[in-house]
Amino acid sequence: MQKYAALSPYIYALDNPISHLDVEGAEGVNFNEGKPKPNTIIIIATEMEIKGPLSPTNTAASKAHHGQWNVILATSMIDAESQMKKYYGDSKAKNVVIHSHGTTDDKARFVFGTGEQSGRFSPEVLQAYVDNPKNEDGKGLKRLPEVHYNNAVAFNGIINMIEDKGNLVIAACHAGKGDEGNEMGKVLHEIAPNINIYLNSDYSTYHTYAGFGYGVGQTAGNPTGQLTDKSDLSGGWRKVDQNGKITNLKARSNDGNLIINTKEQPAITPSKKESSQLTKPKS
Repeated sequence: MQKYAALSPYIYALDNPISHLDVEGAEGVNFNEGKPKPNTIIIIATEMEIKGPLSPTNTAASKAHHGQWNVILATSMIDAESQMKKYYGDSKAKNVVIHSHGTTDDKARFVFGTGEQSGRFSPEVLQAYVDNPKNEDGKGLKRLPEVHYNNAVAFNGIINMIEDKGNLVIAACHAGKGDEGNEMGKVLHEIAPNINIYLNSDYSTYHTYAGFGYGVGQTAGNPTGQLTDKSDLSGGWRKVDQNGKITNLKARSNDGNLIINTKEQPAITPSKKESSQLTKPKS
């Protein structure tokens, strides 16, 4: 009782049954101790953001909110891949969310970092990498600038650390918007045919982690863990499945948003419409 004074004795497994067991009803034991978490959020930001507003994200207090998610703060895709390798070793992740800046026009882009290792991905850049994976000269192939190529290689490395039938979420503003968003989905499927990919047609709540207690997913300020603020939800999230089929998450029962669950399964799930939004089928 003294050790866990803040918890009720009626709470099972320290209120975290995903990672703890409570066999004798005395004390929750973390059976994942030492094992990498199955899910990772990569927040790609500037060094100034990482040292400033995002710096509390990985404090002990914030990690209490993370649940089944590992959080990586990185300045580039290259930096993110390096941290992923150190964390997972020979194992793989089930779900990876890459949070980075996007664009506010009709161009599907996601942007990462500043400085020598920074860059941006577009359907054209990623297609050039697919067509010319060694970035060779000649043969009529497009050669990428070194920084884009190196980040594309790192991006591919991150994808290879996701298990088959896993999920990759590109949480960047407008990465899946319009015709360019379709092209982005197609080329990402070429790179990663064995996983599901999610792209946002609207704004992603990039600063969710800085603005809601530095937690991930469901927190006091964002109890539903939505990756797009309701006020910005218009086009909805797109899913590219393992067959390359692109669908919008907006459906009869889904509102088009995507949710990160810190404790419940599945860890990533489409957001359901509120009961007031549901309409009865016509007879």
